[in-house]
Amino acid sequence: MRSMKKLNSIKLGRILVLVTAWALGSVSLAFSQGADSGIRTQVQGNGVYVYHTLQVPTGHGFNIYRSQANSEFKKLNEAPITGAGNMAEFMGMIGEYAEPMQKALELNTPQSLYFRLMSSRIAANLATFYYPDVARALGHLYIDSTATIGSNATYRIEVVNENEEVVGQKLEQNVRLTEVKAPQPQGLLAVHEERTVTLKWSYPTSTQNNDDKIVRFNIYDSQDGKLQLINTDPIVRINNFKEFDYIFTTNRSGITLNLIVAPVSLTMKEGPVSEIFTYTLVDDTAPAIITGLEALPNMNGEVELTWPISTEVDALGYNIYRANRIKGDFKKLNKELIPLLANYFVDRPAALQTSYFYRITAVDESGNESEMSNATKADLEDHTQPMAPLSLKAEALENGDVQLTWEEAEKKSNFKTYVLLRKRMGNRAGLGEAQLNVDDFTGTSFVDKGEAGVNFAEGAYYQYKIVAVDSARNVSDTVSTMLQIPDTTPPEPPTNMVTENDDGVRAVLRWNASTSADVGEYLIYKGESPSNMELFHTQPAHERMMRDDSVAVGNTYYYALAARDTLGNESIKTETKELLIRDYTPPRAVRNVRAQAGNDQVSITWEPVNVYDLKGYRIYISSTPSGVYERLNEELITETKFTTANLDLSTWIQVRAVDTSGNESKKSVPVNIYNPAN
Repeated sequence: MRSMKKLNSIKLGRILVLVTAWALGSVSLAFSQGADSGIRTQVQGNGVYVYHTLQVPTGHGFNIYRSQANSEFKKLNEAPITGAGNMAEFMGMIGEYAEPMQKALELNTPQSLYFRLMSSRIAANLATFYYPDVARALGHLYIDSTATIGSNATYRIEVVNENEEVVGQKLEQNVRLTEVKAPQPQGLLAVHEERTVTLKWSYPTSTQNNDDKIVRFNIYDSQDGKLQLINTDPIVRINNFKEFDYIFTTNRSGITLNLIVAPVSLTMKEGPVSEIFTYTLVDDTAPAIITGLEALPNMNGEVELTWPISTEVDALGYNIYRANRIKGDFKKLNKELIPLLANYFVDRPAALQTSYFYRITAVDESGNESEMSNATKADLEDHTQPMAPLSLKAEALENGDVQLTWEEAEKKSNFKTYVLLRKRMGNRAGLGEAQLNVDDFTGTSFVDKGEAGVNFAEGAYYQYKIVAVDSARNVSDTVSTMLQIPDTTPPEPPTNMVTENDDGVRAVLRWNASTSADVGEYLIYKGESPSNMELFHTQPAHERMMRDDSVAVGNTYYYALAARDTLGNESIKTETKELLIRDYTPPRAVRNVRAQAGNDQVSITWEPVNVYDLKGYRIYISSTPSGVYERLNEELITETKFTTANLDLSTWIQVRAVDTSGNESKKSVPVNIYNPAN
C-alpha cells in the first residue's frame, strides 16, 4: 500500500481560537449543537449517548435524570458518574486515543495533554465530542440503555461533590430519541502539484433543531477492496463551513487514487460515505538534473563515465550525450535507455589526442526527460593517471612495528614510484600526514617503525594511504586502510554512580566518566538481586545518564556499571546500588461504603478503586463518626467486601485503598452499620 503524508488540515489545537469566538457568538462549530443547554445526544442502536459540557472538578461527579411522556424525573445512575481521578487513570481510560488527541492539540507529551484538558474548559469540551473514551475520562458522557427509542425525553444533569451534594450549574434539555441519518459528502474534487494532492468536498451545515451529529471526517483510499486511512488525526468539521479540503502527499506520481470521504458522528460511527472519487496523478514533471557526472580516460583510449544514481522515485534510466566543443551540438550516444542502477558507461571515441565533452539526462517512467547536466571534459592525451594498487593491508607486529602490504595493478610504461603516507587519527595537535618513503619505492611491502622511530601508542588509530605516481607526475587514486594498535589493558570503571526513583515511572542512573581515554561505551547491569545481575543496556561513552522505563512500582532493582574500551576490554564493575521503585500519589478515596448486620455478622462492601497499582484495602472503625479510627484488619483485603462478627452495631466504619508503594488514600465517608432487624 502506498504511504501518504498529510501536509495540513484544520487541527483541534488550531481551532481553539474559533471555539473562543463561538463562545462569544461569532461562529458555530459542529460540536456546538445543543450549546444553549450544554447537553448533546445521539441515538446509537438501543442506547442514547448523552454528553454534557459542565466542568467536573477532580473528585466530583454528576447525576443524570430522565423524564419521558411527562413523567417524573428518574435518576439513571446509582453512584455519581466520575471521570479519571489522576493522570495515570486518565491515560488508561483513553487508551489508543491518547496519541491522536495529543497530535491534534499539537502537544508534545501525555502530561501536557492531561493538564491541557484538565485546565482548559474549552479544550475539554472540544475533545469531548471526538472520542467517547475521552468524554468518559473527562466525566462528560453517560450512555442511557433504558430509554424508549422513538419517543421524546428530557434529560437533567447536575454536578455533585464527593458527599453527593449538588454544586454548580444544572443542565436540562428536551430531545427526540431517534437515529439521525447524516448527509453524504458531495462534490469531491482534487487537484495536484507533483505528488501533493488537495482533496475538496462539500457538506451542509446543521442546526440545533436539525442536528446531524457529525463532528469530523475521515478520508480513505480504496485499493483492491481494502481501505487505507489517509488522515492520522481528526479533520474537524466547522459547522459554518460548507466547503472542506485536505492536503496530503503520495510517494509517487502517475498513480490512481480511489478517494472516499466518511463523516464521523459523536459515537464514532461513520457514514454515509461519499461516492468513490477516482483521481489519477498525471506525471508531467521532469526528473531533477543529474549532478556529479565524471569522465575518466583510461589507458585503452576509452572514456569511462560514472554518475550518482537518480533518487527520483519514478526514475527509469539515463541518456548520455557527447560533443567536441562545450557549446557544440551534443549527440545522444546510447540507442537504448541506460537502466537506472547501471550508472556506468564506456565511450570509445574515434580520435585520440583531443578533448570531448559529456552531458547526461534522467528519464522517468512517464517519458519525461530532465535537463542536461553540466558538461564534463575528458582529455584523451597522456594525462591518464596510473592505476592504484588493488588493495592495502596494515598489520601490527609483535615487536611494535607495522607491516604494510599491497597488490600491484597493471603498471603504465612510465611508472615511477609508490608514495606511502601515515596519519594518526584523533585530536592531537601537530600530528599531520607524514610521508614514509623519501626515495622512489617500487616494492609491494613496507615496514613502518613508528612515529620518529618510537613505538606506536597502544589503542591509537592510524590511517595509511598509498598512491602510484608516473614520470609525468600523474597520481593514481588513493587507496587507504585503518589500523588500531592492539590494546590489552582494560579501562578504569566509571565513578560516583547515583540511582534515582522518578516517582515510580522510571529509574534514572547517572555517573562520572571513566578516567581512561579509550572508553567506547558503558555497560549497565541490572538484576532483581545482587547475585543475579545481567547486562541490561549499553550507553555510548559521551552519554553518562540512562532512564530505565522497564520497571514496576513496588519492585526493588539492583544496578552496577562497567566501562568497555574500543577493543572490547571491560573494566571491573562498580559497587552495586539498590533502588526501590515507588510512587507518591495515593489512590483516590473509596466510595459507596456500606455496612449491614445479619446472622450475627456484619458485611462491609464498597466500590472498587480502579488504579493499575492497587494492592488492597484497609478497614478502620471508631465509636463516633468524627472520633479516632483504629485499623480493623491486619492483612490487606484484596476484594471489595469483608465480613466480621466482632463489631458493635454502633460502630462507625471507613475504608481506605492502598497501592503497591504503600500510599494510602484519603478516608472514605464514615458509615454506620445498618441493621434490617431494627
